Amino acid sequence: MNSRILIPLLIVPLAVFALGCGGGGGNGGGGGGGGGGCTVDTSDIGDGSGTIVQGVVRDQNLAAVPNAQVEFYTAGGTLLKRAKTSCTGNYAVQLSGVPARLSVQSSSIGGYYKMFSYLGDWFTLQSTCRAPLSGINVGGTTTLPTVYLQSQVGPPPPPPTGCL
Repeated sequence: MNSRILIPLLIVPLAVFALGCGGGGGNGGGGGGGGGGCTVDTSDIGDGSGTIVQGVVRDQNLAAVPNAQVEFYTAGGTLLKRAKTSCTGNYAVQLSGVPARLSVQSSSIGGYYKMFSYLGDWFTLQSTCRAPLSGINVGGTTTLPTVYLQSQVGPPPPPPTGCL
């Protein structure tokens, strides 16, 4: 078979695999029609250049938390941007400024206690309680440590330790 014909036949399955399509959307995160697959939302990374921050949100059992909105703030408290997690719990966002703080929007995470853990500290989901960020690669990509949420199925998280 001619290799020019074979290459397009390989690209389509690879693109579908890379976007995470197919399969069930475990943990209640099943997607739209067709098979309940998961697609990666790349709309928040713009052209892929500049300062990009990415990471993952998981629960206490290490399961992905879909649809959580992770917020990024300047040192002065100005909201830079929100990123929404995919059904795999991953997010990526291109920022126009340097983020100094991180939070999770409480209205986006039904079924979880209104707290999150970042680097071992617990933060409440209120406007004045945000986790400090450091080591942001300005003009490049930074992968942040995992953000953890506590499902209301389990016991409540410990008292907040990281509110600033």
